[in-house]
Amino acid sequence: KATSTTSSPLGPYEFAAELLPPFHHNPQLLFDEETRSWVIFAIGRTCNNTFNCHGEHPAPKHSACPIPNDPAPANMESGISAFSAPELGGPWRRVGTEPVFGGVETPGGSHWSSWDADTTNPTAMIMRKSSGAFSKGTCVLMYRGCPKGCDSYERIGIASSADGWRGPFKRHSATAPLCAKSDSSCDAEDPFIWLDSHGHYHALMHSLAKPGSSI
Repeated sequence: KATSTTSSPLGPYEFAAELLPPFHHNPQLLFDEETRSWVIFAIGRTCNNTFNCHGEHPAPKHSACPIPNDPAPANMESGISAFSAPELGGPWRRVGTEPVFGGVETPGGSHWSSWDADTTNPTAMIMRKSSGAFSKGTCVLMYRGCPKGCDSYERIGIASSADGWRGPFKRHSATAPLCAKSDSSCDAEDPFIWLDSHGHYHALMHSLAKPGSSI
């Protein structure tokens, strides 16, 4: 966590505290008005045996903290975990003992061979009113998925939990992402989703498509 040294949201900011241990990253912070809880969705896992990130280093070929049946062992990031706290300063507690969505699965399982076996980079939204397929109180999770090993395409999917941010989350498509074109024009990551005052959904994401692609 970093805090502004002025009253301006533009900063400058200074480091204030470590909220989650290494190697958790890609956090998204939200506030649940119903439970008066702060929630962090993040990827990664606790791993203090990390390599030096400074300077020029080749990408690791094996996990520094291996776990069985990891769909993407080199990056140590598959699976989306949730942490909650009554205040921004903590204490922060993990929701459950496993990721709330994605993560490891027994080889041969349906998720193991799916388009989103490696599940990362979440954006979450708690529905303050019902709209379309989602009722009030539902937690909608948009995420990046790619096949086992994540050495081909990267796509965007949606999961949701009618019971809120604690899960369990269910994929809205077990067979295809939001954009299912076979070429690279659908490649994307790091989505952000929101609902406008008219009940329309919007999303921004980092496109990985080549210049000139259809999207």
